[in-house]
Amino acid sequence: MLTEKWLTKQISPEIFYKDIEDLLGSCGPHVGLIPDKANYRPVPNGLFWSLLGNKIIYLCKEYSATPEQKECSDLDPTSYGPISTETIMLMLGLMASSWFKVNVKKKTEKGHCNNKAHEPVTETKPTNCPIGSRFHSNLYNDYIAILEDFLNKARDCTPTPIRSISETKEPGLS
Repeated sequence: MLTEKWLTKQISPEIFYKDIEDLLGSCGPHVGLIPDKANYRPVPNGLFWSLLGNKIIYLCKEYSATPEQKECSDLDPTSYGPISTETIMLMLGLMASSWFKVNVKKKTEKGHCNNKAHEPVTETKPTNCPIGSRFHSNLYNDYIAILEDFLNKARDCTPTPIRSISETKEPGLS
């Protein structure tokens, strides 16, 4: 049996970030606030989330290697193509993580904050707030720790494939 690959090429966090930023630029914020008695109620921007889902499915088509196992059945192989739930969820996770990585890195480097006395953040003139920079740097470091913890937990529960009876017999026994 060959070692299967899920994706045909490596992802680019910068490209995935740009894809989401383009959607935010064309659709507006991902969530809006609607007055609800004394508070505000968050309401998802359906256009943004729908277009993000479409973009993810498009990326699945572009990146999916469609791993397939035909040994059990040539007529009905087990495969994970671009529209399988597993492939879509993998791409969603990679895209969201890519966007977060690039977004928080940029906010750290530009000293992003919401202090109204500071100039607004623009590509050519960042706020340069040291407090905002440290805040985002701490979030970035926590993001890395979260990913490392997740990866360690994933490694700790690596599944063990079922072995055939012939593979489990001790040598020399019949």
